[in-house]
Parts: sequence; structure tokens; C-alpha cells
Amino acid sequence: DAAPETPAGIAPATPADLAGSKGTAAPTRPAGIAGVGAKDDTTAASAARASAPPEMVEKWLISFTLPAFQEFCQKHPESVEPQVKDVKKFIDDFIKNADIDSLKIRDMFQALKKRFGAVRRPLLDRAREWAKMYIEKKIKSQEKQKSADATKNGRKGSEGQPIPKQFVAEGKGDDEGEKATIVTLVDVEWAVSILAPWGFGAGKHENELLLRPPTSVVMPVLLGLDSFERNGFFREAMRKTQLGKVVSALRRHPTPEVARLARSHVACWREACARKEKEPKGDKERSAAA
Repeated sequence: DAAPETPAGIAPATPADLAGSKGTAAPTRPAGIAGVGAKDDTTAASAARASAPPEMVEKWLISFTLPAFQEFCQKHPESVEPQVKDVKKFIDDFIKNADIDSLKIRDMFQALKKRFGAVRRPLLDRAREWAKMYIEKKIKSQEKQKSADATKNGRKGSEGQPIPKQFVAEGKGDDEGEKATIVTLVDVEWAVSILAPWGFGAGKHENELLLRPPTSVVMPVLLGLDSFERNGFFREAMRKTQLGKVVSALRRHPTPEVARLARSHVACWREACARKEKEPKGDKERSAAA
């Protein structure tokens, strides 16, 4: 005899479906239609996932020998310091999205750490100066927009009186990848931290750098120090920082161009330090008469 046909859209019964009492088959569900228990199954699965232990996150502490880390820095210059253009862009975006009235510098420092990892103090000091510049820029932009809105709506802020111009610091270029901007003592301290990231050795190696930064990191700083002896704070920088000692140590850098620039800077700075500051003509004549 031919087996009875299964009605269209109804799944054939299986032994598991025959769970009813007295040999009666349990009702089946139409294929492709969620059953009453599907929602309960999903809820149970979600609860099981929630109660499962969290996935293990492994953190590795890797140790380098000094030569190995030297090689690592050559291949990954950003391990010495984040690129200036990236830090400046981050600060600019942070200031644009921040409420200036409630902005705190420590919030920006925490955001920098979250984005770039541990950041050394000299870079944070520069970041503070950049933040001031971008805040002034934002205030000027807001005032310009308010003035434009007032003009558009036919209102006059102060009739017959010109609006005084405000000085707003402008950046000297966000990308210092080719030539660093070194115009303040804060910039000099940062330059020292870049050129001597681990400082100097001890004993007979006290004038040798523990870690030589890669050429791609050193060259923009050395180029930024070109004619540095002409700056008004040159002698102060020589007294208060280790810039002279650091650049002097770079005369032994394995990259010829770095060594050449370092020797040139040291020669110019020694000559500048040897020259006595010129006395005013009147003071010089009084000294001679005395």
C-alpha cells in the first residue's frame, strides 16, 4: 500500500515527535514558521552566554636587550615619540568638540594617553601650548560666526564703533616631519627628550647616549636647530638644558648626515658662546674712562 502523503507545508513526523501518550503523535509545526518555544530557546541561549566566564585576555610583557630595542626603534620610529602632526590633529579635534568653558587640561592629557599611550612630559608641555593656540582659534571662529549671524539678522553690535582686532596665535605648520619648530625653551626641552630618549650612560660612558634615536626622528630636530645661536634665548637654553651635550654626542651617530649636522651645530654654538655680549657704546666708553 502507498504511504499516506504529507500535507503541503507540514514537516514529516519523526520518532522524536512521537512523544505523546498512548502512541499518539505530538503536533508538528509548519516548516519555516517559528514555534512557540523559539523565543524561550533564544532567551535561554542569551542567559547562558551572559553567565559564561569572560574570554581571557592575555597581556605579554616583552623584554628587549639594548641592541634589540635599538633595532626595533629603527623599524618603528613611533616607539620613540608620536608624530607631531598626529598629536596636533588630535588636539585640534579635541578642542573643536570640547566645551571651552568647562575644559580642563588634565582631560586632554588623559585623552592623549588613551590615544597614544604613555606620553612624556616635554611633549605634554608642548601639547599645552598647542591647546592654547587652538582654543584662541576656536574663540575667534565663534566670534566671527556671531558677528556674521548678527549682520544677517540686521542687528548691530556697537553702532559706529569698529570691532577691535584680537591677536590670535597661528601655528607654524602642523607637520614637523621635515623640520621641527624650535622657538621656545619648551621646544628645546622637547628636542632634548627626542635626541636623548633614554639619557646618558654612567661612568666612562657619561657622554654617550644610551639609545640612539633613528635618523628619521633625529633629522627634523637637527634641521630645526639650524641657526639656533641667533635666538635671543640661546645662552639661556645652553645654561638650563642639556642641548649642547646631546647634540655633541650625536657627532658619533652612525648616519653620516646626522653626524655632519651635529658637528656643524656644535662648532657654531661654541663660537657663539665664546663671543662676549657687546656692550652698549656709552657703557664701553665709561668703562675705558674709568
